[in-house]
Amino acid sequence: MPTSIARRAQRRLLVGAIACAILVLAFSWTPRAIWAQMTRPERSARQPPPQAAILSGRVSTTGDRSVWSVLVTARDASSGAVLTALTDNAGHFTFDDVAPGYYTLSFTKPGYAGAAYGAKHPGDAGSPVAVASGRHLDLAMTIVKGGVIAGRVTDEIGAPVADARVFAVTRRVERGIRRDIAVGSGTTDDEGNYRVFGLQSGNYLIAVASPYAPRQPAGRAGLPFPPSGLSLSMPGLMNSSDPPTRATGYLSAFYPGVFDPSQAGIVTLNAAETRTNVDLTFHPRTTIEMRGYVVLPDGRPAARAEIVVRAAPDNASAAAGGTNNVTFLTRPDGRFVVPDLQVGAYTVIALATSPGSGRMTMAAPPSRGIRPGAFDLVAIAHVTTNDTGFVGVPTLHLARGGAVQGMITTSTSAPSDALDLQDLQVAIRSDATTGLVAVPPAGVGADGSFTIRGVPPGVYTLSVANIAARRRVPISIQAATAGDVDVLSEGLTIAPGAAGNVQVVVGPPTLLTGRVLDATGLPSSAYYVAVFPEQEHVWTPLSARLRMPVHAATDGAFQFDGLPAGDYYVAALADFDAERWPSASDLRQLVRTALKVSLRAGERTAVDLQVAPR
Repeated sequence: MPTSIARRAQRRLLVGAIACAILVLAFSWTPRAIWAQMTRPERSARQPPPQAAILSGRVSTTGDRSVWSVLVTARDASSGAVLTALTDNAGHFTFDDVAPGYYTLSFTKPGYAGAAYGAKHPGDAGSPVAVASGRHLDLAMTIVKGGVIAGRVTDEIGAPVADARVFAVTRRVERGIRRDIAVGSGTTDDEGNYRVFGLQSGNYLIAVASPYAPRQPAGRAGLPFPPSGLSLSMPGLMNSSDPPTRATGYLSAFYPGVFDPSQAGIVTLNAAETRTNVDLTFHPRTTIEMRGYVVLPDGRPAARAEIVVRAAPDNASAAAGGTNNVTFLTRPDGRFVVPDLQVGAYTVIALATSPGSGRMTMAAPPSRGIRPGAFDLVAIAHVTTNDTGFVGVPTLHLARGGAVQGMITTSTSAPSDALDLQDLQVAIRSDATTGLVAVPPAGVGADGSFTIRGVPPGVYTLSVANIAARRRVPISIQAATAGDVDVLSEGLTIAPGAAGNVQVVVGPPTLLTGRVLDATGLPSSAYYVAVFPEQEHVWTPLSARLRMPVHAATDGAFQFDGLPAGDYYVAALADFDAERWPSASDLRQLVRTALKVSLRAGERTAVDLQVAPR
């Protein structure tokens, strides 16, 4: 009996010990389980998934009348993705499942002046529209009928010129470069009447291109370069008695009846205005031949050298249906003839290979530009043609093309293992004085070295891009120097046969963001934002530290990315003159109301600009 009682007591003690152990284990693990359940919702709450939004609106015109069949284009400011929609009979449009972000909206319809949402001037990009996650944004947009320029085209005896193409050419200036652009056209009827419609307000040149077919001498049509039978009297300055070598067209004429665009009359058009009786007199006059002579460095004729003729950006005749870009080859005696040019400015580039170099010279489509490694000799000239029928190019003396070479290093702010230098590509771009020469980019070696050969003389800007297919690390140039020259501010000047040695530092891009606030402290989209460097000596059109002003978005936000690190001014301005930008006098006035910011590589700098009450 005592033995059985003792056994029951031992079992009770054992059961109690096991129960205590279970309780201890349970209480020791419970806090960890509770902590895990509490932190999971916190992590998802910090980064909620974005929800698709809806962007809609109504397009109307004068008198609040709805406009149907308007093409609405929404472009994502970050990705470049494009959405399109047409308005219905009530003028409504809708974009469903829109990703949150900022979008620029443009509205076009034949007969109406194209416009952008929030634009202040014709051609203005407008204010980016802020689309919030999961929201429905409804907009109202007003467009107006386009302006009209109409008239009649007659020949020198007053007879109507039928089936002639008439162009409206506008002149725009951006960062010191003037460009002539044809923005509208029409065709004359059997009575010589024309009508160019859908124009925005502004100043225009009116040009008429010849309706007459070019003359095609038998057996000479389609030749890539002149036949060898032509004898020219002087190398460099051609004799006007030399016969033409191939088909010849006719010059375009400008209102009221001149061939030189600089002597043309300017037609000023107000919003939705119709200008009539803008009549032109068309005198058929043959197009212009450009004749020249190319020699090798040792003075011998350069046979089969490639001649590239490009119209200057401000060549209105080329904009109005003329020649913009042609490629020809020199004959065995080094001479060349380029036919069918209009009145205006051109850049002539001669390209060749050194004898015995082993390279093969081939004519290339103009769109390809200058091919890397294909040429090592280059000459360049700037020529302005007139209506005398021909123009002689001074002898083009080929010399070894220049080179842009250097080293790329990463800044201390860049992670050492984040960027493979061999994923980078270096590109240069000429300014207007060089003739907007297209030079192909170059790859970068594992040690950061790069070389671009065959560079024509001129002034160039430099850029570096990451072209990796999989791991595209964002970068920007933080510094670029050639000796004591700041390439980011002054550009890179390449002399004939010379090499520009550039030291480039790349790193994570800077990011400047902020909002524009009105006098009451509310976000405002009624302003532009300008950012410019603190140092006045770099206020130049070539400066990478100087950007065109941007519109504040509908929520007042603005953003500049990729500026070189340094000290800057940021200012809000109600308006600016794009043709004068960057004007040193305008920037000095902005300094008075601007804020100073310091941008560092890889860092985001945020600043709010509050506009003072007037």
